[in-house]
Amino acid sequence: MVVEDPSEATFPDMPLTAASICKPHFLVRAAEIPSLLVRLSEEVVEGTSATEEAPVAMEMENLGRPIAFSCPECGGALKPFPGTGLRQYSCHIGHRFGAAELLEAQSEGVEKGVNIAIRMLSEQAEFARQMIEGARDAPLENGLVYWERLQVQAEEQIETLRRFLEQRPVVRGETGAADT
Repeated sequence: MVVEDPSEATFPDMPLTAASICKPHFLVRAAEIPSLLVRLSEEVVEGTSATEEAPVAMEMENLGRPIAFSCPECGGALKPFPGTGLRQYSCHIGHRFGAAELLEAQSEGVEKGVNIAIRMLSEQAEFARQMIEGARDAPLENGLVYWERLQVQAEEQIETLRRFLEQRPVVRGETGAADT
């Protein structure tokens, strides 16, 4: 991270705030920033693995078991509904679901979430393509490798999610053992 030296800044609060949020790698005068950025953009940086770049992915492995289920209608917590022979769940608003209905709603939620991820990744890949075209026309090829890598990663993730959807079991319309 590059931050302007607050002692030379017109508005010192801005670089001071930036420096307090993240420890800057460079603290330089405003006039030195362009040449520093050019020098940094020319440096070869070793790639990092996806696990190093994505602490969220590591946190997913450590998720505990849910304490409650979420209501597909309102997102509130579901609790078992007593007094019936079949397993049913209700939320604080009063939405009620049998086991098969809840399973179907959860499956639809997963499919909807994955479809949203595919759409966002597709937009990210297209954005990267547009940035690649702009970088090719630039006098320096700033960021070209970055945008090409981002495009490839987004397209690989889209393919992974599509395969995931194709391999998911169908739960719609199933009854019987799921109700008990």
